[in-house]
Amino acid sequence: WKPPPRLDMPPSTVEHGYQSVQRDIQKEREQCVLQELFFSKSRWTQNTQDNFNWTRHWGATSSLLTGPSFDHTVGDCFMGNGATYRGHVNTTDDGLVCQRWEDQTPHEHEFLDLSIGGLSENYCRNPDDEKRPWCYTLDPSVRWQYCPVKPCDQTGYYIYIKTSSVQMSDKARLRLYSPTVYPTSSTMCLRFWYHMYGRNINRLNVYIQTGSALPTVPTFQRIGPQGDRWIQAEVDVYSASPYQVWL
Repeated sequence: WKPPPRLDMPPSTVEHGYQSVQRDIQKEREQCVLQELFFSKSRWTQNTQDNFNWTRHWGATSSLLTGPSFDHTVGDCFMGNGATYRGHVNTTDDGLVCQRWEDQTPHEHEFLDLSIGGLSENYCRNPDDEKRPWCYTLDPSVRWQYCPVKPCDQTGYYIYIKTSSVQMSDKARLRLYSPTVYPTSSTMCLRFWYHMYGRNINRLNVYIQTGSALPTVPTFQRIGPQGDRWIQAEVDVYSASPYQVWL
């Protein structure tokens, strides 16, 4: 999970009361940007009363078939020689479409165990310690080529948890909270990106806390795997009082 950089909203056109509505939209846009910048530049705090910790990371996670391969702000990239690359690039440097790893045509190969190297569909991988990700091609005259995946440059950090390393139950709690937000409007918006991929995924809860106790009902919730992708979420925050965002 991570807060995003600024994302501009598309222009809106309203025939009746255009100027008033347009000013309201601009005001809401400014509030969204204010909150995004606030969370992006400020420190969040790990709650010491929970059961385990978040990890700050860039590039791909070390686990197979779970976790992101890259941060959404930098796109597909690989670390080292790309042995842990799990992105979705599926064409070569010359623009040739990659052959699916489970297929043996047009090119036969020895990579029959698809669990080795994260071989999936026709995505570029590096299961044999080449210098960077590659794939077999659908061109019978070209057996294989490298892929146009860029190396990660240690930018685009995100935070994640390895859920398989803990006993996942209602008692397994993980808490991270933001600095206090002092709203300049009764309606603010919170934008963020999340990635929930793997068989041990439980749930992501986002709370807006205005008092001393955490609310019983989350403002935002997702349960179970959501696919190998970064997803953007946006929720409205209705509070004239200072508040904190809790994960």
